[in-house]
Amino acid sequence: MIKRKTIGFFIDWVENPYQCSLYSGIKDRAKEKNVNLLAFVGGAIESPRRHEQLRNTIYKIVNKDNIDGLVISSGSVCRFVNEEQFNQYLKNFDQLPIVSIGQKVKNIHSILIENKTGLYKMIIHLIRDHGYKNIAFISGPKGNFDAEIRFRIYMETLAEFNIPYNEELIYPGDFTPQSGIQAVRSLLNQRRHKIDVILAANDDMACGAIEELQRRNIPIPKEFAVVGFDDQTSSKIINPPLSTIRQPIYETGSKALDIICALIDNEELPIEIYLETEPVIRESCGCNPESMSQNSVCITPLEDFEIDDKEPEILLNRLEKLAETIQNNVLNQTPNQPDFEPQYIQIEDIDEILHALFSSFHKNDHAPFLSALKIQLYKTSSFSRKKEIMWQIFISVLRGSILPFLSLPKRELAENILHKARLLIDDYSEREYLLKALKEEQAYQIFRDIGEHIITLESMEDVLDVLGMNFPQLGILSCYLSLYEGKDKESLQYTNSKLLFAISPKGRVKIGREGISFPTRMLFPSGIIPNEHAYSLIVESIFFGKNELGIILFEPGAQKSFTSEIMRRLLLNSALKGAAFIQQIQNQATNLTKTNKELQTTLHTLQATQKSLVETKKMAALGGLVAGIAHEINTPLGIGVTAASHLAKETQELILKIETNDLKKSELIKYLTTANEASSMILANLKRSHELIKSFKGIAVDQSSEEKREFNLKSYIQDILLSLRPKLKKVNHTIIIDCPEDIMLISYPGAFSQIITNLILNSLIHAFENEERGIIEINIKSENDEIIFTYLDNGKGIEQ
Repeated sequence: MIKRKTIGFFIDWVENPYQCSLYSGIKDRAKEKNVNLLAFVGGAIESPRRHEQLRNTIYKIVNKDNIDGLVISSGSVCRFVNEEQFNQYLKNFDQLPIVSIGQKVKNIHSILIENKTGLYKMIIHLIRDHGYKNIAFISGPKGNFDAEIRFRIYMETLAEFNIPYNEELIYPGDFTPQSGIQAVRSLLNQRRHKIDVILAANDDMACGAIEELQRRNIPIPKEFAVVGFDDQTSSKIINPPLSTIRQPIYETGSKALDIICALIDNEELPIEIYLETEPVIRESCGCNPESMSQNSVCITPLEDFEIDDKEPEILLNRLEKLAETIQNNVLNQTPNQPDFEPQYIQIEDIDEILHALFSSFHKNDHAPFLSALKIQLYKTSSFSRKKEIMWQIFISVLRGSILPFLSLPKRELAENILHKARLLIDDYSEREYLLKALKEEQAYQIFRDIGEHIITLESMEDVLDVLGMNFPQLGILSCYLSLYEGKDKESLQYTNSKLLFAISPKGRVKIGREGISFPTRMLFPSGIIPNEHAYSLIVESIFFGKNELGIILFEPGAQKSFTSEIMRRLLLNSALKGAAFIQQIQNQATNLTKTNKELQTTLHTLQATQKSLVETKKMAALGGLVAGIAHEINTPLGIGVTAASHLAKETQELILKIETNDLKKSELIKYLTTANEASSMILANLKRSHELIKSFKGIAVDQSSEEKREFNLKSYIQDILLSLRPKLKKVNHTIIIDCPEDIMLISYPGAFSQIITNLILNSLIHAFENEERGIIEINIKSENDEIIFTYLDNGKGIEQ
C-alpha cells in the first residue's frame, strides 16, 4: 500500500474569493506533490455568528491519526481571537507540525504578507499624486496580525506627511463586505467628517463600501475614492475597478503546502517567510489606466526593418523575426494582467495571422486576416476575460509593429482591418459570455430539479440513492457520509461514527444497510477510499439546528464557475443534512416505540399490584394512593397520546401531498419542525410517567415487604413525597426537608415509609384546619452515630 502524506487545511469558507484562491493554490500543489489534502471548512473560531460556532465542531476531530501536518488560514479562521487565545487554541494540535498563513504565531512556522511595501506605496500615491489629505480607514478585526500591521502602516505614513491622526475617520471592520457597508453609513450619517478617500484593510470591505456609496448615488471616484487590499477577483470586475494592493494569494497556498511537507520530513526552515505586495492602480482611486488603449502599448522597435510597401515580399521573407518581436512585445504587456498564461498565443499562431494579414494587403480584402483570426479564437474551448485582454493587446502590438512601415493607403486599410479585428474579438467575447450564462442557467435547473426530487423523499436511503445517481451532473467525484454514534460523557466528543454512504471516482461503494462503524477520529473506515491516487477532500460537519449529526467528505470536480460551485455545495449540504435528520427522526421513532412498550408493560404490572394491594386489608390505605398515582400518571400519558395522534395526522397529510406532487419546501420544513416538537413532547411526558412509576414501585414494594436493606434517607423521603403528590396537589402547604445528602440507613424502608406517610396525611387532615397555607418541616441530623428526627407542622411536632 502506498503511504502518502496527508495534509489538513483549516479554512473558514471556500466560497470567499480570497479563500477560494488560497485553497486552489494549496490543492493544486498537493496534486503536484502527490499528497492527500483534507480541507476542513469550519468557519472562524469564536465567531459571534451562531451558525459558524456550530461549524467549528469539525476542527475538534483533527488529530495525528488522520493527518500528518496542519496548515491554518489563520488570518480568516482566527480573526475573532487575539494572539494569546490563538496560541492556546493551537495547543490542541501540538503533536502536529503546523504552518500558519496570514498570522504570526510564536514557535510556529508562518507565511506572512509583507504588508508595508505595497500599502506604503499606495498611501504615498493617494497623497502625492492625488493630493488626498482626509483618508478614512476601515480596519480589520482587533487582534488580527495583518489588520493591526496595516493600521499601523496607515498611521505611520500619515505622520510622515504631517497629516494629523483623526479617530473620527477610523471604522473598526471585520473583513466582511457588510462591515464596509456599515463603515460608509457610520462615516456619512453619524460622523460627517470631510473624506477624500476610503482605504479598507481588505477588498471585501472596500467592495462593501462601493456598494453602499453607489446605493446612495455617490459618484466614485469623483466624490469619494475607494482603495482595498488583496486584489481579489471582485476587485477587477467591480465598477469602477478597484485600486488595491496585490498579495500573491494563490502562491501563498502553494508555498504553505511546500513548507508543511518539508516540516513533516524534518527539514530546517526559517520560522517566518514573507511574500511581497505591490500596489495595483485602477480607476477607483481617481486614476484612469489605459490598459486597453491602442496607444498605451509599448512597442520594442524592429531593428534594421525597412519596408517598401511596393515590395511586400521583403516583409513576408522576414515574418519569423516579426512574429518573435510581436510575441515578446505581447509578453512585455501581459505581466500586468493577473493569471496570464503565455501559452495562449504561440509563434506559429502569430506567423499564420501575419501571412493572412499581408494576403489581405495584397488582395485589398479584410477576409483573409479576419478568417485567420477567427480560427485562432475558436481553437480554445472557452474565452475568458484574460484571453480577451491578451488578444486586444496583440492587436495593439501588431498595429504598432507594422503601421510605421506602410504607405498611407495601406495604413488606412490596416487601420480598418485591425478595427474590424477588435470588433470581432469583442463579439466573440460577448457570445462566450452569453454561453457561460446559459450554462449557469442549465446548471441551476439541474440543481433545482434534483432538489425538488429530494424534497419528496421520506427516507435517508432514498435521498442518498438520488444523490448517487446525480453526482456526475453535480460535478462531484466522490462523497462519504457518516453519522455519529457514541458520545463520551466526559469529553462530550463523539467517539464512534457509522459510514452510511460512499461513492468514489470508481462508483457507488457497497457498504450494506447497517453501514460501517469506525472510530470518529479516523474520519472514515480504513480502506474505503481508493489509494491509487492522492485525494483532495472537503470535510464539513453536518448539523441540524443545534444537533451535531455527523461528517461529510466530498471531492468536487473542476470548478466550472464560481456560482455553480456555490450551488453545488449548497445542494449537497442541505440534501445530506436533511437525509441525516430524517435518519435521526426514524431512530427516535424506533426508540419511542420501544420505550412505549416498556411503559405499557410497567403500567400493567402497576395495575396488577394495585389490585393485589387493594384486596389486602393490610394495604387498603395504599390502594387509595395507587389510584391517585395512576391518575397522576394519566396526565403525561394523555399529553403523549395527543402529541402522537397529532404527529400521525400530520404525517398522513404529508404522505398525501407527496403522492399528489403538491408538497412545498416550506410545508416540509413545517412538518419537520412539528415532528421534532411532538417527539420532544412525547419523550418528556413518557420520562415523567416513568419517574412517577419508578418512585411508586419502590414505595409499594417496601410497604409490602418486611426485608431490611440499605437506602439513602433524603432520596427515600423525596420518593415518599412524590408518591403523595396527588394528595399534596389539593392543598397549598409547603413541605421543607432539611436532611444531609450522605445519610445512608440499613433498616426497614417500608416501616419508615408508613410513618412518614401517616404523619403527613394526619397533618393535612388535622393540623391546619381551615388555614389555606401551612408549613411542614422534616429535620434530620446525625450525631454520634444516632439519627435525630424532628417533625413539625405549623411549628409544633415531635422529636425522635
